[in-house]
Amino acid sequence: MIVWEEKDFAFVHNPKTGGSTVADLLAPHVAPSADIDREKLNWQFAVHSDMSMHSRNVPPCGLWTLAFVRNPYGRYTSGRDNENGLRFPPQTYYTVFCDHIARFEDFEDEIRRLCFRLQIPFKLPKRNASPERKPITEEEAALVYDFYREDFDEFSYKEDSWREFT
Repeated sequence: MIVWEEKDFAFVHNPKTGGSTVADLLAPHVAPSADIDREKLNWQFAVHSDMSMHSRNVPPCGLWTLAFVRNPYGRYTSGRDNENGLRFPPQTYYTVFCDHIARFEDFEDEIRRLCFRLQIPFKLPKRNASPERKPITEEEAALVYDFYREDFDEFSYKEDSWREFT
């Protein structure tokens, strides 16, 4: 989680939803004095309110909170490269304390709105861009749907949307 108290804002990083890009966008504003080479070191250590960017800490009271969510099939295909794509908890785990839940599918527009709200220049740094993905199979889709059913229900993703990832 990134907390920017001067702006009454907290960003909750839900894995595989563009969070590293958001962190790159916010870092120069949240921790401008951090003397860290962001390309070579884990600079996020300097701007997170704790040492784990994927934690479920409760944001301080009174802050406007934002998290991104992503179609669970897309999140699965993005996360399965070197490991099991079902290694992350459901996205509802990260969004329970959020005031605004933005969609990865509308990423650029949501980043524009965020920049406007925070009164920072719009910039879309690209981090951790996914390479071409292996298509999802019908069997994988069934596993993903069962594992992330809560996300499908809560965020209105369609069960048959896995075909977009084939």
